[in-house]
Amino acid sequence: MKKLFFIGMCCAICSQQSFASQIFNKIHPFITAEMGATVNAQNNGVMEKYGVPYSTLSSDGMNFTYGGNFGIRFLDDSHIYHPGIQMFYNHVTGDAKLDVASAYGSTKFNIDTSHNLFGAEFDNYIRIDEQDGQQVFIVLGLDAGTIRSTYTPEFINTDIKDTGNFYGAKIEYLAEDARGFGLSISMKFLKTDTEALSHILLNRIGLRYTF
Repeated sequence: MKKLFFIGMCCAICSQQSFASQIFNKIHPFITAEMGATVNAQNNGVMEKYGVPYSTLSSDGMNFTYGGNFGIRFLDDSHIYHPGIQMFYNHVTGDAKLDVASAYGSTKFNIDTSHNLFGAEFDNYIRIDEQDGQQVFIVLGLDAGTIRSTYTPEFINTDIKDTGNFYGAKIEYLAEDARGFGLSISMKFLKTDTEALSHILLNRIGLRYTF
């Protein structure tokens, strides 16, 4: 009886390990750290609402961004198409210009800007190449989340806060080696419903590790 119980326990453990191995082969968790540059489209007339009449707000060239994400790619490596999900955070920092008109002309002021983006993404991985354990994917993603913006004009001591939602799409190039180390290059376009920032175009390069 004891022998039968011991054999049953061994079979159960082996079957669980086999099941866990199959599940792990179909679930690929990952983490990514990334940085890059953004182009922001500001709402020119928004400063009227914030008490600065006869003024326009414009972005001041490229902005710097950094952040990270973690998520899961599904299905084993025998498939060309893999669905995936991820959670991400991006911080965007840079400058904007405020142009205030008056009877004597116009005066330009600098504004420090900061944007925090928290969101989720549904990814569609399409493998386009595979050699010696290295895989190359084109990734198409759909994004949604929240954005919290802070504007600090140089002529007042009070920050202007702006909070809202965003949605958008992403295209990404991802190359991974057999050890799970990867390099990603991506471009993401986001539409927001905040008062002062209408669109963001993020261009990023990232380092990924897939477990």
